[in-house]
Amino acid sequence: MTILKVAATAATLSIAASASFAGTLDYTGLAGSGVEITGTGIGTPPQNEFYDGTARAFQMSDAGNMLGFGESFIAFCVDLLGTIRDGVDYTVTETPFMSKHSLNAYQIGNINNLYNASYGGLDVNDGEQAAAFQLALWDLVYEDNDADVGLDVGKVTGFGDLASVTNLAESFLDDALAYAGPALYKISFLEAADDRRQDLVTAELAPVPVPAAGLLLIGGIGALGALKRRKAKRAA
Repeated sequence: MTILKVAATAATLSIAASASFAGTLDYTGLAGSGVEITGTGIGTPPQNEFYDGTARAFQMSDAGNMLGFGESFIAFCVDLLGTIRDGVDYTVTETPFMSKHSLNAYQIGNINNLYNASYGGLDVNDGEQAAAFQLALWDLVYEDNDADVGLDVGKVTGFGDLASVTNLAESFLDDALAYAGPALYKISFLEAADDRRQDLVTAELAPVPVPAAGLLLIGGIGALGALKRRKAKRAA
């Protein structure tokens, strides 16, 4: 069975082009269970082809920490076609550049807000929660504006409490569209070198900025230390 593309997300996305870097990732398993989905008519060609796969979180490995994600991290899918495999080369960027479906600024902002609003409380090992988050993410990837946002990524079938999954996905979407808080995550998009493979998104907690007063304090402490060292030298 085709496993749909997944990517884990985090952060304030930069729309301007940023430096990218490449490395090899391995797929190590599925986090928890999930739900099967099938459908057609998603997005524009070739994305409106028939698809059949599983909505859930992917466990990935960045062997040797080549891309800075470590031996184990979670990713979600950002496009519906393709398969996931071990030993696939990826390029990482804060600016999405999916070969089959580009994302506009509105979509990028909504993806950020989906992570900001819901990812912190998400149990990726709970199949229903992971599947609902994936469905919400796909919806934001394939919808272009406010009027279109709403769970519309095909027919949900298979195992699990399907009504619970779709209702939770709608809740995630509502929370994302209403989110007006700070950027809690740094999001990185992972583009597969092979177009047959899945593009991913992964999230890390955004670094906490040091307040200006704190920077002044650190600078002052450093200056005092340097002054003490100079006095000690003179005394010697």
